[in-house]
Amino acid sequence: MPIESNDITFRPHRWFFFMALAMLLGTGLACVNLSVRTHPAWFVGAAIVTLLGGRMAMRYLIGALALRGCDLVVYQGAFVVREITLPLWTTPIVIHQSLFGRLLDAGTVEVMLDDRPVSLRVAQLRAFRRLLAERKLQLLALTRGW
Repeated sequence: MPIESNDITFRPHRWFFFMALAMLLGTGLACVNLSVRTHPAWFVGAAIVTLLGGRMAMRYLIGALALRGCDLVVYQGAFVVREITLPLWTTPIVIHQSLFGRLLDAGTVEVMLDDRPVSLRVAQLRAFRRLLAERKLQLLALTRGW
């Protein structure tokens, strides 16, 4: 069975990201409405909400994890993306998942980069685990000459 070379990318849930952005947008619009109707100091609240929304969008884009053939690819950065390719067989991967994360099939994947742990939030963790095990078994089969 050949190992596929397609990239399979894992990111956090989009649903939670869009819900949080919608809540921030509603809060920002309420602050703008209050600043027009009551006092201009409410514009500070709108500015803070805008900064929080931008920070949240950047955080969503910063960390991504992908499986490419026999490698684990870590994407870091928002404007300039740094792609770090690690061999799948030798890379220690630690998966943290809470009870709520198990219900939502989400968690945190911790990978060691240059002797420092890098944590990436990932959705569809069951699929990630299964693909990781399949790729490792395929590598093992290749080394044994099956």
